Amino acid sequence: MDRAVAAFADELNRVLGRYLHGSYLTKAARLAWPLWQRRVTGLRVDLDRLGACAEAVGVTLPHARPADVLAHGYTALREMDRGVTHRHAIDVPGLERHREYDRLTRATDALRDVGQKIGVRFFVHGSWSTLDATDYSDLDTLAVLPRELVCDATRLRGARRSIFPTWRVLRRFDPLQHHGHFVLTEIDLDGYPAPMFPAEIWMRATSLHGAQSMVIRTASAPELAQHRFRQLAQSFLRSEASRGLRNAYRLKSDLSVFMLLPCLWLQARGESVSKRESFRRFDEVAGPASRAAMNEASRARVRWRYEEPARARWARRLWFNALFPAMLDASCARPPCAEAVADLGENFYVRAHAVVREMLQKETRDEAGVGAASSRSLA
Repeated sequence: MDRAVAAFADELNRVLGRYLHGSYLTKAARLAWPLWQRRVTGLRVDLDRLGACAEAVGVTLPHARPADVLAHGYTALREMDRGVTHRHAIDVPGLERHREYDRLTRATDALRDVGQKIGVRFFVHGSWSTLDATDYSDLDTLAVLPRELVCDATRLRGARRSIFPTWRVLRRFDPLQHHGHFVLTEIDLDGYPAPMFPAEIWMRATSLHGAQSMVIRTASAPELAQHRFRQLAQSFLRSEASRGLRNAYRLKSDLSVFMLLPCLWLQARGESVSKRESFRRFDEVAGPASRAAMNEASRARVRWRYEEPARARWARRLWFNALFPAMLDASCARPPCAEAVADLGENFYVRAHAVVREMLQKETRDEAGVGAASSRSLA
């Protein structure tokens, strides 16, 4: 896929996700939503960046409200030649054995109801799709928006009003959930940069709307894969032990990023694998210190336990919108359980940061010509 087209498609997807989840809103705006919505301009920087990406592919976006800009952008993307290189015919199963888990059933039923109301298809992926979840596992979901919806600003605004309340569903399932739904559109499915949502994830997904046979078209975008890895790696290097070890939400977010980085690292090196497979591949090329740090994170994940504070639980039930309680869960979480902290060991953050710095150095050397297929160990 042409680099400029990949950047435009990726930025369009990123802004759509922020718009649908309200993640651009200030704390005051989340507290008062929807009473204060017309005074919120937090997406302006994102829209300016999206406009620059659009200009690079010959598209001029209007200076308008976010939904109008997004609708215009997706209408333009629909007509582009996206250089599709991979076609994936996928049979996505429906919920069957998943119905044995009451908590999962309540969450998926609620999401399915929202999806049927606005015409959005929801999927579960990750450990709750493959049913090998632990107490650490949050609910990984994907929302696929119809072509007609995402190209219609009025319908897009209506969809956001329906998707905002699903924060209650995600946080009721896991009060430490640190992300919302992954988002794609039917326009994306006709050809999108593979790093946005790798086909390997689709292979282990489950549909909330019955079994579906789907055709997914993706295109290689190595520069985007490298950018995503570097961006998340740099973000992890800014994490602080003092913050993570006193707040379970922060620690879980940090651990989840750390355990995702091997998958993104391999993608940046040209190896597209599932998250589960990435751990095995990482062990093959990592040195003892790197393997030890990753194993400590894995052990903490297995022994993870968390009980939500009552004030956060009642705020989620009683507050008139779903955005502020989600923010409250993040800022007022309890400390992580002692067993998980013990499994991480002393100075875990120091060792984990060293692993990530080695990943960055190795990925940079590969890009410079050392060879993406090299099997040298990480220090």
